[in-house]
Amino acid sequence: MDFSEIAGVIFDKDGTLADFDSLWIPAAVKVVEKLVEAYHMDPSSAVKILRSFGVNEDGSVDPKGQLAIGTYESMAGCAVEIMKDDGIACSYETVFAQMSEWFEKAVDEGYMTCSYPCDLSKLFGYLNERGIHTAVATTDNLANTHKLLNRAGIDAEMICASDSAYPIKPDPSFIHACADRWGVDTGRIVMVGDTPNDMKFAENGGAMKIGVLSGATKKEELAQYADIVISHVGELMKLL
Repeated sequence: MDFSEIAGVIFDKDGTLADFDSLWIPAAVKVVEKLVEAYHMDPSSAVKILRSFGVNEDGSVDPKGQLAIGTYESMAGCAVEIMKDDGIACSYETVFAQMSEWFEKAVDEGYMTCSYPCDLSKLFGYLNERGIHTAVATTDNLANTHKLLNRAGIDAEMICASDSAYPIKPDPSFIHACADRWGVDTGRIVMVGDTPNDMKFAENGGAMKIGVLSGATKKEELAQYADIVISHVGELMKLL
């Protein structure tokens, strides 16, 4: 696979630029524990809610589940469905507001200790030296995205998030917006991500696809969707 003509890279955030498991699994557990406490639910409800997010009892994460590819809105919808099935009186609006607040606090704390797959400042410096544009496409929000970028000491020219002006992945609008901004064909853009949803996003937009194994998806599954699979984003410096 030839990546010599790549003019821009769109990165997924969690599982690609930052370690997914150490950040989002503890955050999800904390949020669900608070939810169970606030609504006086049986502890068994926590297991069901986490499972509805795609978090299994063994701690593994479904790469197609809501924690991996969804938003606070979609996870609140999952929680409310479980709660109502269990006879808990609640409203989506209230649960969404509560979960958003709790997730923000848990993720903020998580960013202080989460790990990165490589020296991101070195990677972004490498891309910048070669005139390769950079962007981030995530289903998380803009505030969390900026926190991660600032903590890692990197910047991206464009960002697609759950509360930005662009539809979230796998809608390809952001890929086309990057191509227009950078003055290149979408075929000269590569999407780098850890889930099948990231690869579907790239395919929908006519971009190339690089899968990374630093996130939620096993190599065997990711290889079904990606043009190439690498261990982590640091290996881009050997490809581009």
